[in-house]
Amino acid sequence: MCPHFDRLKLASNGCFYQCDWCYLKLTYRAAYPFITIRVGYDKIKKQLQNRLAKTPDEKVIFNSGELADSLAMEHLTKAGQEFIPWFGETENGYLFMLTKSDNVDEILGLPHNGHTIIAFSMNAPEISRKFEVGAPSFERRLEAARKVQEAGYPLRIRLDPIVPVDGWQTMYSETIKRIFDVVSPERITLGTLRFEDQFYKMRDNFITTGPDLINMMNEMIPMFHPKLFPGKKKPKSGKYSFSDDKRVEIFDFAIKEIRKYSDCRIALCKESADVWHRVGLELSRCSCVCQLDYADMAGSDCISGQLNCNHKPEWRKVMQDTPIEDLELKLIRKFLLAHPSIYKTERDRALNSEKYSDDLKSLISVYPVTKSNPY
Repeated sequence: MCPHFDRLKLASNGCFYQCDWCYLKLTYRAAYPFITIRVGYDKIKKQLQNRLAKTPDEKVIFNSGELADSLAMEHLTKAGQEFIPWFGETENGYLFMLTKSDNVDEILGLPHNGHTIIAFSMNAPEISRKFEVGAPSFERRLEAARKVQEAGYPLRIRLDPIVPVDGWQTMYSETIKRIFDVVSPERITLGTLRFEDQFYKMRDNFITTGPDLINMMNEMIPMFHPKLFPGKKKPKSGKYSFSDDKRVEIFDFAIKEIRKYSDCRIALCKESADVWHRVGLELSRCSCVCQLDYADMAGSDCISGQLNCNHKPEWRKVMQDTPIEDLELKLIRKFLLAHPSIYKTERDRALNSEKYSDDLKSLISVYPVTKSNPY
């Protein structure tokens, strides 16, 4: 489960680090082994302003770190220096920057006005040295995190993926302690190793750091029971990861270690509802680092400022009151309710397709649309 956020796509395949588990190996990087950077900043700002103007009473957070490291190329692109002050002057716009970089010196003095949130992806030093090839060390990232927090930026941490090698409890206990010795993140998102189906099946071709990661992958299983989705010929079972019990063990340990030092908000990245419940976290208050406030992932209400759907009350009532017996369609309805709109081309393609059931088409037909992708 993963809450929605708006995207600010300043680069495609925009990361030159070679972390061995990175999904970019099987997306753009495999076919296009170069980085594409968008530099039409004035045009992008106009597009962002148009998006914010559509929901002036709602706070909207834009994630710049999904297909790129938000700061690794700052010395070349100056993107942070362009957009951090710009977001600082908006009423309802917020920028989310996710990074493994320590390339922060040029943004420290910018007038961010609390409208840029910076999250550092961290890992145990021993894990980082072995698997996060080319990325700055844990120590360098931690020092960069200290700098941005002292500069007044809201600071968050992703401890993801937690890798359960021999002695992992000692490694991550010390890592968490060192983080809180230096900084005070307002929230932390946890995750462990998980792989898309194709990455998992082609692991022998993609993993470059030796047999350790492959050996762990060989023991992985699908995160969900196989299910045949409407319009699909083969059942799908989601990503491959450790068993539920193992993931619960990992997250239980990390949460208890964090609680020794902080009562900050904690969330899980792309995890099942069952695992959320078993480690004592509330899906109704999903406080992932990518959210401005929190998202209700347990039901159909969208509580975070980013996801508030109440500006379409008549549409929400139609969606919520539509009787659906099939569990899969109920989950689809919850997914749709967490998104303020979809693109018109997406809706039209779905409505004209023979792959989708009439029940699903009835949901999509009342769904508000955006004419085109603004980013």
